[in-house]
Amino acid sequence: MAPRKPRTSKRTSSSGVVSPPSPGPRVSLALEAVARAAKRLKVPWYLFGAQAVALYGVPRTTADVDVTLLWTSEVGAVLEALRRSGIETLVEDMAFIERARVIPAHHPASGWRVDIVLGGAGLEQQIAAEAVEMRVEKLKVPVLRLEHLLVLKVLAQRPQDLADVARLLEIRGDVVRFDEVMELLSALEAGLGESGLLDTFERVRTSIPRR
Repeated sequence: MAPRKPRTSKRTSSSGVVSPPSPGPRVSLALEAVARAAKRLKVPWYLFGAQAVALYGVPRTTADVDVTLLWTSEVGAVLEALRRSGIETLVEDMAFIERARVIPAHHPASGWRVDIVLGGAGLEQQIAAEAVEMRVEKLKVPVLRLEHLLVLKVLAQRPQDLADVARLLEIRGDVVRFDEVMELLSALEAGLGESGLLDTFERVRTSIPRR
C-alpha cells in the first residue's frame, strides 16, 4: 500500500491543527531524547499508544511512551544511539530484540518508560510517511494519524485498546475517514490471515450513542 501525503484541512483529523492539552513537560523530555536518537540514526519515527490517544483528546493515565523507529539494520546501532541520547535499555538480549522487534527502555531524566518498536516496510512505513506534527510542550512530535491509531488499536484488540477506539470515535468521529479505516482493516485481514478486524471495528462503532 503506497504512502500518501497527509491532507491539511482544518476539518480533518490529520491536520494536527488542534492539539488537546499536552501530556506534560516530563513526557516532552523523553520524546526529545527519542528524537535525538532518531536523528543520529537518520530515520523517521512516530509516537503512538496512550500518549497519542491523549493528544487526540482522550486522557489516559499511563507511565510509558510508545514510539516506532523505522529500522531494519543491525540492532546494536539503535542501542548505541539510544544510550548516547540518554535512554537506558532494559533488555540487552540481542536475540530477544531481533525476534520481538521491541526495545524496552527507560529515560532516567524524565522518569518515563519508553518502549521502542523497530518498524519496517509496509504499514509502519506508511504510518511514518503520513505522520502529523503535534506539540508536546515546546517540542514538535510526529504522531500517527487518527485513522492509523484506530487501526492499530483494533489490531491489538485488548479491552483497553477497544475502549480507546470507542472514546476516540465518540469525540472525534465527525472527522474520521471511515472508508480509509475500513479499507486498511480489510487489507490487514487479507495480509495477516486474521478475520474479525472489520467486525470488531463495526461493533465498537455501532455501540456509540448517536449525538
